[in-house]
Amino acid sequence: MTPSQRAKLAALRAATWLACHLPDRLLHRVFHALGAASCLAQPARRDLVRRNLTRICTWLVAEGRATPRAARAARDPRAMDRLVRDAFGHHARYYLEVLRRETLSADYLEARIDFGDRGAMEAGFDELAAGRGLMYLGLHYGSMEVPAQYAIDTTGKIMLTPMETVADPAMQTWVMGQRQPIGLEIVDPTHSGQRLLAWARGGGLVGIVCDRPIVGAARPTELFGAPAMLPAGPAMVAIETRIASQAAVARRTGYGTYEIALIDLPTPEAEQPIRARVAAFLAAEARAIETLVAPAPEQWWTIMYPIWDDIR
Repeated sequence: MTPSQRAKLAALRAATWLACHLPDRLLHRVFHALGAASCLAQPARRDLVRRNLTRICTWLVAEGRATPRAARAARDPRAMDRLVRDAFGHHARYYLEVLRRETLSADYLEARIDFGDRGAMEAGFDELAAGRGLMYLGLHYGSMEVPAQYAIDTTGKIMLTPMETVADPAMQTWVMGQRQPIGLEIVDPTHSGQRLLAWARGGGLVGIVCDRPIVGAARPTELFGAPAMLPAGPAMVAIETRIASQAAVARRTGYGTYEIALIDLPTPEAEQPIRARVAAFLAAEARAIETLVAPAPEQWWTIMYPIWDDIR
């Protein structure tokens, strides 16, 4: 690293130490406020978030699945403004949760998590206990750190997860240092296909983000009523290994509290052509994303990026 990159890494480590030693609920409030205020300095991204949220909320209303808040945002520009600001606030809180990753002990998580359906999570754990693999499909939603850490702590398994390399060496070193020591084994997504398949077939725990293509192949499916691209990797792992697959999120219910929700994803029948099986898995994945996002669309920070070709 260059001297400036080494200084940046030292600053990140100092910020991590500080975040782990200050009251977490206070930090959540501060980060949320700073994130919400930051939307004023990002007009292009703010406009994209607004357009994406408008599509989601309008679709939820049409489907009869909107919360009162989403319904108000769909018809009232001022309510939509508040939803957009909250989206930026939740995005900022993700970075706080990465900073505080080492504090996510088993006792901490048990005290902070509610479960929409604990039985669904325990059924997945039973698969691992029986020597079969389990794949979690994560979303850029709420806290990505919480469900992964809970699964790792509860099962004692290492989670293999593909993650793109960050171009900045200081940031990459810091991210790896935050995640690897606590049960995540990170692999390069461009060269990880065979490793993921072998890990899953060997009864391992796999975690893959499924709601936005970053690297690798992507395929179209309908999402919130319009065509969108989703990564094909999770479908290929499910089809090739036939392990249990669950879409999982940790929705924020307060400042430092969460609700974990999971949806089982069926593996398409082997008799179908491979193209049809991928399409069927992606369609099921899209339905799960819609269901998991619906209670709090402002927490889905994929809306910070292009999702649909007609909204860019």
